Amino acid sequence: ITYYGGMDSIHSLSRVFTKQVSKGITDKINQLFNSAEESGNITSFAISAGLIDPKNEFKSLQLATFVLSQNPNISSVNIATPDGSKYKASREINGAVLQRSDIRTKKNIIRKYYSEEKELLQRNKDSASSFETGYDARKRPWFKKAIETQASAWTDIYESSSDQQFVYSYAKPIY
Repeated sequence: ITYYGGMDSIHSLSRVFTKQVSKGITDKINQLFNSAEESGNITSFAISAGLIDPKNEFKSLQLATFVLSQNPNISSVNIATPDGSKYKASREINGAVLQRSDIRTKKNIIRKYYSEEKELLQRNKDSASSFETGYDARKRPWFKKAIETQASAWTDIYESSSDQQFVYSYAKPIY
C-alpha cells in the first residue's frame, strides 16, 4: 500500500482519529453528567413530593437502590439528612448491591448493612460508634458542596471514606 504524501497522509489520519476519539470521550462524559443530574432529579422529586420520608431507613435505601439500578454509570447513591445520618446503595465490582445506613441516634451512630450477597455481609458488619468516631455526612465533601452552593454541583475529587478510593460526586440539596 502506498500513500501519496507519506507524512501528510499520516498526519491527516491522525487528526481524523483524534477527533473521533475526543468526540467519543466527550459523549461519554456528557452521558455521565446527564445521568447524574437525572438521578438527582428523581431522588429530589420523590423526597420533595413527600413520596419518601428521608428519615425512613427502609424507604430511603429502597429509593437509593432504585436510582442506582437505573444507571450503570453510577457507583453509589447517598441520601443524607440534616442531622448527618446517611442511607447509601453502592454497586460492588461484581455488580452486587450493598446497602448501608448510618443513623445518628441520641446516644450513638448505628451502622447497618443489607445485601442479598452473604459474602458482602460477612465483610461488612453492623456496628455502633460514638459521635466522635462515627460517620457524619455533614463532614463529607458532597454534603458540604450541596449546602455551600444551595444548588446541584459536582465536587472536586476526594477520597471516599468507605473504601479509600478517589471519587467525585454530584450533589443536590433537597428542601
